[in-house]
Amino acid sequence: MRHNNVIPNVHYHKNYKRWIKTWYNQPGRKQSRRIARQKAVAEAGFRPVGMLRPIVHPPTQRYNMKTRLGRGFTLEELSACGINKKAAMSIGIAVDHRRTDLSEETFQTNVDRLKKYINGIVLQPRKGKKTKKGFAGIPNDSAREEFKALKNVSHEKAFPIKAQTLAVKTHVITSEEKKFRAFSTLRKQFIEAKNFGKKATKAKASA
Repeated sequence: MRHNNVIPNVHYHKNYKRWIKTWYNQPGRKQSRRIARQKAVAEAGFRPVGMLRPIVHPPTQRYNMKTRLGRGFTLEELSACGINKKAAMSIGIAVDHRRTDLSEETFQTNVDRLKKYINGIVLQPRKGKKTKKGFAGIPNDSAREEFKALKNVSHEKAFPIKAQTLAVKTHVITSEEKKFRAFSTLRKQFIEAKNFGKKATKAKASA
């Protein structure tokens, strides 16, 4: 051993291959999962396989201008439509009691989404029984004659997420627009919103 090299401390064994875990059923499992999904869709008939989920804005300033599907609807959104929490989960509506709406626009969008789903849903009587009357915001069961003309529609096609595009007309840049400092204005608004509570508490204490 010479110079300032690392002291070799590698514990190799000649029979190390006995202890390496290998699996060769990965392609087979992939095929099995695909067949299981197709089987679930076939057994569901015209019923949707997935859950209806809300439209939300992702966190952080980088992504909050976009929209995507969230985990579940809030309890406030469900109560605005007159739907019970457990009843909503039984008819394919995802519920997330932790999420809160930070804007009136998001709240109203998801309420309209729920109302459209409730008005368009067709409930099948369970296990061939008679049709029952709806409760807790669930609509009434439909007659069996209506099922013949129905087709299976996915949530993505029935309730698509519309791309938010702003139509901006081209024009000559004015002197006011040249003087406008966009970054500093955004930072100022962000800091004011961040310190709003502290300033209100300080003003209340001094008054």
